[in-house]
Amino acid sequence: MMPNQEYLAFGVIGRPRGLNGQVYLNVFNPDTDRLEPGLTLSLEPSSDAERQLTIRSVDSTAGRGRFIVRFEGVDSRQDAEALTRRDVFLHRAALEALDSDTFYHADVLGYSVRDESGELLGEVRQVVASGHDILVVSDQKKEWMLPVVSEVITSVDHDGRCFSVVVPEGLEPHILDGPSRTEEG
Repeated sequence: MMPNQEYLAFGVIGRPRGLNGQVYLNVFNPDTDRLEPGLTLSLEPSSDAERQLTIRSVDSTAGRGRFIVRFEGVDSRQDAEALTRRDVFLHRAALEALDSDTFYHADVLGYSVRDESGELLGEVRQVVASGHDILVVSDQKKEWMLPVVSEVITSVDHDGRCFSVVVPEGLEPHILDGPSRTEEG
């Protein structure tokens, strides 16, 4: 289910840990400092099945981006098992404001991307989190994978929903509609 724009995907609940309702929580931003007791996350926001989960305790010893969490009202292994592999979302009101040169991944999906000559390369279809985030930009014929670094992204116009970029020399798009190797003989 896709949440509305009031929520951002925050992570995925993993398997239970122990017998008292603890679970592993894998967060999408391993550097988050938002995970603390009292934080409320949502399952299936903006639907009739929405459920709020408030964090009772957090232990960060599970590893980078992985936390051991206990939610209020989740008191047994069976309760925890019912949450396994469920996406959790954070309401935007719980987020801090960002600088103009930073963004949440979900916010830039659909932004247009233009090169230094103004030519439209396509739209942002995905943002891949890696050492440097990567914009996956495509039109009907080709797909670009552009690193989010200052040498490539020259400006972001949030009002106009557009990235201006300099395509690095030698970076070629992946052709989406060309013949496959088996069709070529």
